[in-house]
Amino acid sequence: MSKVAKRLLAALLAIALLVGGLWGVLVLIRNLRRKPVKVFSVANFATNDMYGTQSETSGMVTSEDLQKIWPTDTQIIRKVFVSEGQRVKKGDPLLSYDTTLSEIDLERARLAVAKEELALENAEKELKLLKAMRPYSSTLVIPENNVQYRTVVPPLYLSGNGLSEDDPAYILIGENLHFTPEDILAWIPEEPAEPAEEETAPAEEETEGEPEAGPEETPAEGSGPGVRYAVLLIREYNALNGRVLSSYGVELAPDGGMRFFTPFLPPEIEAYDAPPEPYYKESGSPYTAAELRQMRDEKQKEIEEGTLALKLSKIELEKKEKEVADGVVRSEIDGTVTAVRSAEQAASEEAALLEVSAGGGYYVRCTMSEMERGSLVVGSSVNVMSWMTGVSCVGEVTEIGDYPVSGGYSYSNGNQNVSYYPFTVFVSGDEALREFDYVSVTYQSRPASLGTFFLQNQFIRTDGSRSFCYVRGADGLLEERTIRTGRDLWGSYTEIRGGLTMADFVAFPYGKNVISGAKTEEADAQSFYEGW
Repeated sequence: MSKVAKRLLAALLAIALLVGGLWGVLVLIRNLRRKPVKVFSVANFATNDMYGTQSETSGMVTSEDLQKIWPTDTQIIRKVFVSEGQRVKKGDPLLSYDTTLSEIDLERARLAVAKEELALENAEKELKLLKAMRPYSSTLVIPENNVQYRTVVPPLYLSGNGLSEDDPAYILIGENLHFTPEDILAWIPEEPAEPAEEETAPAEEETEGEPEAGPEETPAEGSGPGVRYAVLLIREYNALNGRVLSSYGVELAPDGGMRFFTPFLPPEIEAYDAPPEPYYKESGSPYTAAELRQMRDEKQKEIEEGTLALKLSKIELEKKEKEVADGVVRSEIDGTVTAVRSAEQAASEEAALLEVSAGGGYYVRCTMSEMERGSLVVGSSVNVMSWMTGVSCVGEVTEIGDYPVSGGYSYSNGNQNVSYYPFTVFVSGDEALREFDYVSVTYQSRPASLGTFFLQNQFIRTDGSRSFCYVRGADGLLEERTIRTGRDLWGSYTEIRGGLTMADFVAFPYGKNVISGAKTEEADAQSFYEGW
């Protein structure tokens, strides 16, 4: 190989190394200027599956082959006609009250009926309003980028004289543009001519003697003969109004020397037309679908309770009216008197004044959701609690209906727009329940799912049939991770069955910086909402 060829090869190698170095510096600076992506604890935006393991329904207590007479504060027993162990027939007198006080009690019963009627009417009006409400909706809107970018073909000189670091030449280059120091010098315009001197007033006549010496001129700070300064910019889309992705300063000496410096970007250089940011569009009432559903369920339950309370008040009124008529309480069944107590004994033992039994007990007829059929079978134990006295006891399921009924109710997690099936609970006559008591019945509906939780939908993206999240990896960088999903919860959460844990950190999966390999920065839940 000739000396000329060797020299040419060496020159080309040097240029390639220089260009490669410049490109590496450019990529490094661009990556350093990227902002870290905020990641949030999954635990702050998730809920576990601990709801819905218990279901609750309600019903009214009736008795069969059993009658108990309970004491009240306003009734004074005048006479007891039977004794313990005595056989009685339906219609036989059991005891009598002083009807003077019963008159006062009758008026109270009438007021109670009027109060229950008004409360029921108001509850029905409130339910009508709740049903008319639309749920709160917050939809993420990603506007179309309608910015008109003024693209150019780099390289392009923008502004500046290039005489110092404070007055560099700003030059737009492209990401894939290859160049040499000589190219940069060629992009900088020639040093501008000195501005023309302004016309001034005629100079005064010279005085005799030597002219006074003026101040000594000093060279411009940071500059030397032939030294030029440039700031190389990369803009988004190579557009004059695109965002500055990266920039770096270069000092070029006549002898080929080169030094990098951190440039200052004036506002007119740094300015760009920003695309519209994503935002949430809100509509509907202040309540979510889950909250409205719960409020409607609670109001519906209140109406059912009010309907039953009105029935009980009317039954109580009917009883008072009978007591006032002749003051005598009569047997409702053919049976045996199993207990007779004084008013004081009954009050202290929280027991009935008088009990008549034909071997029966209490029954509670209630309903369960079709989603829970199979949770209860004949013989299952349930918990029964009186809302009127607070008495708690255990009952046994004796019958389950095969056909749905109208007007049924039960509360549990999951879809409430379902059919309801009747079932009957038996409670021993030895328990301190009262006929026409309103009771709640609770039972185990299904076990909680193990190892699963529910994540808010806004952190989950789908690609065809695949669901994924952007998760902080073990190296602290963002990674796209496929997850296994399950059922929906309240329309706002999705069950996570694999690929993600409560200990992970996830990013909001939209934005230009949200890419695999991006640096991450932990942030709290409040900052997520403040960002919108």
